[in-house]
Amino acid sequence: MPEKDDVSKIHDKYTLSLINPSSHYISLAASIAIAGLIGAFTASTYLGSTELIFPTLAVIAALVGTQFLDILFAKHREYSKSLHVSLFGNGLFFVSTLIGYGAMGLFEKDGLDLFYVTMGMVVFASFRIGIFTTILGASLKKAWAVAFIQPMAMYLVLVPSDMWISSLTNPWIILFGGAFLGLATAWSYLTDKAGRPGLRSTHELIQAYVTSMSRKDPAPLEEIIEKSSTESTVSTSQLKFQSTDKDNDFRIVLPDIHPGPFHPIGGSNITGLIYKEMDSTAMVMHSISNHDLNLPTQKEVQNYLQSLQESKSKQNGAVCTEPVSVTMNKARASGLLFDRTALLFLSLSPHGMEDLPPNVRSEIEQFAENRNFEQVLIVDTHNAMGKKDFKRRFRRFAFGSKIYT
Repeated sequence: MPEKDDVSKIHDKYTLSLINPSSHYISLAASIAIAGLIGAFTASTYLGSTELIFPTLAVIAALVGTQFLDILFAKHREYSKSLHVSLFGNGLFFVSTLIGYGAMGLFEKDGLDLFYVTMGMVVFASFRIGIFTTILGASLKKAWAVAFIQPMAMYLVLVPSDMWISSLTNPWIILFGGAFLGLATAWSYLTDKAGRPGLRSTHELIQAYVTSMSRKDPAPLEEIIEKSSTESTVSTSQLKFQSTDKDNDFRIVLPDIHPGPFHPIGGSNITGLIYKEMDSTAMVMHSISNHDLNLPTQKEVQNYLQSLQESKSKQNGAVCTEPVSVTMNKARASGLLFDRTALLFLSLSPHGMEDLPPNVRSEIEQFAENRNFEQVLIVDTHNAMGKKDFKRRFRRFAFGSKIYT
């Protein structure tokens, strides 16, 4: 069986974190189904009732009736996210009732204890505190205000009124329930402060990220990123090839800007935008740069694209050398010379490759300057995946490039 690449390993590792219903209608339908199961299962097992239709419908009605209240506490009034929260919260509620049923058989108890049903309601509420503060943008006070509405409504219509006080004042419920609620509150408070002092609110960053991914709206996240951004001067090198009659041309473009940080934020699609800006007659290469050179906002992207119109010609020529390639262990430098301008391609293919460090570029450029080159354009081919070991290889890039130049 072939070894998996690094990206596949990451996908495998975080598969569970990627579970998310593709539509809020799916979440609503699944929530209703789980709520019905909670009602029927609890009534038949914990309460010993033969009448299952009423408790089932009552729990579903409580779920649907309280669902709309969640929207009032969400920052952007997003109904879809509140439905996803309801789905996973109801899942936790149902799992708790199943644990109680399993514990009865495992420990050979004579009957079922409503502790597990009540605990399921509390766990549901604790989960909602965490999600409302981190994802839905509610303050901790608002999260507490809304956390119990749906779970408690479902609980009260399910459990007979004469059992409310005894089940809710159970010392074990107070102990374990208080622990869960305390942990949820502490987690929400501490995670929000985790990014300080550099970041005012970690939750704002999470909410902006979720908004950018779910609503394809980059503005909130770009605003946060721009606050921590710094100005920098970058260059964009081009090799322009023209036909003899100059009716057709083609360019190799090497921007110092690095694509990123991720779609749809800032310059995530900068290569595609450069390609369109140059009338789809350009091959945009990856220079030796890193994510420190990401454009943070769409505004800066447009400023950069407009600056390309100010390009000036530094050198003209009509000849070039044949391509030359130098390999040292796993590092390979290939290139050719256009008059006094060298074009170099650096690669570790088929071995792992990431952004090359800036000192590789500075060493090669200094060597080229000492040899009276007009310019050297260095392409980080970025064309291989697998185990990466740059600390021992980047000097081979520089040395191999010097041999070529």
